[in-house]
Amino acid sequence: EALSAIDIAISFNENVASRWSLKSRALYELKQYNEALTAVDRALQLRPGYESDIRGRQTILKAMGK
Repeated sequence: EALSAIDIAISFNENVASRWSLKSRALYELKQYNEALTAVDRALQLRPGYESDIRGRQTILKAMGK
């Protein structure tokens, strides 16, 4: 499963924003919106202002009805 592979990659280095972005996208596709939001927020902590993550966060919030 893709999510398991992403979690393994994150476990090797938690400070790679792109891994958190991938995790967020995978969780979004699984409709696990709270977890997706947590992951994209971590990506944005590591890479503030990154447009793709900002749009991803907006998409998640919209799916959550916020």
